[in-house]
Amino acid sequence: MLEQKAAEIDDFIQRATQAGKYKNDPNFPNNEKLRQYYLCVDTSRTRENVREDEQVLSGQVEIDAADAAALTEPGGDFAEAAGINMIDQDGQQEGTPAPALKEAEEARSLRISIEELECSAELCEALTIHADAMVEIYRELNKLTAASVNIEDAYASIFETASSYTAWYKTRKKVAMSMRQAAETQQAAAEEPTAT
Repeated sequence: MLEQKAAEIDDFIQRATQAGKYKNDPNFPNNEKLRQYYLCVDTSRTRENVREDEQVLSGQVEIDAADAAALTEPGGDFAEAAGINMIDQDGQQEGTPAPALKEAEEARSLRISIEELECSAELCEALTIHADAMVEIYRELNKLTAASVNIEDAYASIFETASSYTAWYKTRKKVAMSMRQAAETQQAAAEEPTAT
């Protein structure tokens, strides 16, 4: 039994290598033992194994102005949350921290919607990396904004990086949305009753 599994694994590695479905470790590119192989597994999802949870949280806290200021000032525990609220209230245009955060959220949502689809692992990983990068850009812009930095060069390189990330993301977004739409169409066709 164990020998049969070993033979199956060797066969899989040989087929994946021939098809080019592997990724070398960047630190050891010539070491085949550290390669990662892509495995496409058929997945299925039914209503029985999907669970939805809903939770509502509410509360009321009394806090004095001095404590609130300490929490929401730059570097405080809620500095990022306060920054998000201020940006939303000001109605900032493109080129501000808010679009970076919105794009990060959208990339994560797309990743979640396609992660169970066949052969989506690499795209999901790319979407996660993009979301993390956009959150980092948001944080950098938020720090500059909180410090009232008015030097254009300080923002220019960050905006340039954000633009290149966004251009890269647009093509991945189209692929992810196409995958999701194809899966939804396939699922709808499978759920349609057949005429007998």
